Amino acid sequence: MDINQAQTDIQNFADYLLQLSPEELTLLAFSLAYILAHPLTVNQQNTIGNFVILFGQVFLTMNAQQVYINNTHTRHQ
Repeated sequence: MDINQAQTDIQNFADYLLQLSPEELTLLAFSLAYILAHPLTVNQQNTIGNFVILFGQVFLTMNAQQVYINNTHTRHQ
């Protein structure tokens, strides 16, 4: 799989998630986490959980900085 196909697949997945209701999105996240965590050791769960949290924090930090830049740019026009 090339990088362009991977990016397209990720964008399609994100679009799919945006179409879900809040309840469906919550149920999907819960179900996947529960299924994936069940066979793992406590240390494995901890490592993967921390990785997922960091992953989300990077997204949120990038988004917050972009909003700040957009708002600052808008105010100075």
